[in-house]
Amino acid sequence: MIEEGKLLNKVVAGIILLLTIFASASAIYYLKFVGMSVDWTFTSAPAFLWTYRLIDVLVQALIVFATVAAVYALLREEKVGFVEEAEE
Repeated sequence: MIEEGKLLNKVVAGIILLLTIFASASAIYYLKFVGMSVDWTFTSAPAFLWTYRLIDVLVQALIVFATVAAVYALLREEKVGFVEEAEE
């Protein structure tokens, strides 16, 4: 069970986070992008990404590396006697 003090701290932190997001929402709404029009997307010109072979290979290598790392993390053996988080 979560102690009352810890629960109260989490509730207060959540309220402060929500108030901060709410207060900054109006400022974020008025931000403008400079330099490139907002209507340009990769779907309108996908040739940019896939015609440059170096970018294509780097993106594919990143995807393969991330997949291997995720699968390895899921399938690794647990250490005997290792406590991941100590309970207080």
